[in-house]
Amino acid sequence: MQIVAHRGWSEIAPENTHAAFSAALTAPCDGIEMDLRLAADGTVVVCHDATLERFGGSRKPIARQTLVMLRRQCPVPTLAEVLDRYRGVELLLELKPHGGREWTARLLAGICALVRPPAVRERVMLLCFNPAVLVAAHASAPRLRLVRNTETLPLAIDPWLDRHRHCWAIDAAHAAWTSAAVEAVRRQGLRTAAYTVNRAVDLTRCQRLGLDLVITNRPRWAHQRLASDV
Repeated sequence: MQIVAHRGWSEIAPENTHAAFSAALTAPCDGIEMDLRLAADGTVVVCHDATLERFGGSRKPIARQTLVMLRRQCPVPTLAEVLDRYRGVELLLELKPHGGREWTARLLAGICALVRPPAVRERVMLLCFNPAVLVAAHASAPRLRLVRNTETLPLAIDPWLDRHRHCWAIDAAHAAWTSAAVEAVRRQGLRTAAYTVNRAVDLTRCQRLGLDLVITNRPRWAHQRLASDV
């Protein structure tokens, strides 16, 4: 079971920062997850929230600020920097739809342009809770690995999975997974992932279910815990 650092090693460093990403690589982990938004000047930036208020910045939406304006408040990474700085690292990029359909389309286009080179595309996965965005991503970049994020899984999962044949994996809240759901996803040839796994009881359950990947704020703890069970 692979371990992915949620927004970097966010247990010990500010989430979605170079400090958290660099720390995650010492954890160790099998990949780094992060969130993407679009700044007013068209720059794809790494941030979970719609504003920087939680990080000491203003309440003004990121979509209405340029990169220069954002960096006057805190050191927001850009996707271009991340791709260049963490070469060879598996990156899980969660696209945050915002600002309406046209603005989200611009964000998707910006991401696809940056990950288009084969050497980059091969180590990138694009995650989203919005299935329509993933359909658009598949049309724009059919070789890109797509991951459907979901908080819940339907009881009638097979028809639901039929609508996600273009995806590479299903990433559900850890409590949503059952053995039946895991089997159904695998019948479709898809991988299984769970978020956000920070407790021993949840990590053990994911391991017993045989999930392929877990996303955690505590990558070193998860690595050590799994290693001790071998």
